[in-house]
Amino acid sequence: MRRPPEARRVAPPTAGLPLRAADLLPGGDADLEGALARYLGLDAVQLECSGTAALVIALSVLHERAPQRDTVIVPAYTCPLVALAVARCGLRLALCDLLPDSLDLDPQALAALCDARTLAVLPTHLGGRLAAVAPARALARACGAWLIEDAAQALGARRDGRCVGADSDMAFFSLAVGKGLTLFEGGVLWVRDPALRAACRAMAARLAPPRPLL
Repeated sequence: MRRPPEARRVAPPTAGLPLRAADLLPGGDADLEGALARYLGLDAVQLECSGTAALVIALSVLHERAPQRDTVIVPAYTCPLVALAVARCGLRLALCDLLPDSLDLDPQALAALCDARTLAVLPTHLGGRLAAVAPARALARACGAWLIEDAAQALGARRDGRCVGADSDMAFFSLAVGKGLTLFEGGVLWVRDPALRAACRAMAARLAPPRPLL
């Protein structure tokens, strides 16, 4: 059955613009990483193939820095790809209860989970709805863990005029289909500490080394 003419004229919202040869070349102000960093108000970001890959890179670097820590605390209600990323890194997953009628981690439950084995705590912003991060940040720092904001569904969201994740150790965003800004697939990693930022660049090259074009 043929589609009606009006259906053929409508492009899906994630179809994007026609590809140009210049889109395949890096360069100056047209650089996507630079443009995203400016848009988010961050000093630098790292572009990856997915938000999941960005999380794998972040956790891999942190675990190398603190091999005695092997537990990642995530909300009990979250994207299943987060659990897959934790498993890919060979780490333990700990689920933290949420406050009633909320996406916020329950501070009491989180305090009971945080210990010397905690590598990272991942407060999560779902559907653009921002979760409270300050209590989780305080508890993570108290036990020596890092705080990674899962902002896969909150690219461009701001709190008090600042991009989500800007006050934490790391944050990652998604450019996958259905997100507010999409390349059909893609991810963005932000790292506060310059040394960790460089380590994440190096880790990305180790996990997925560039391959020559055939």
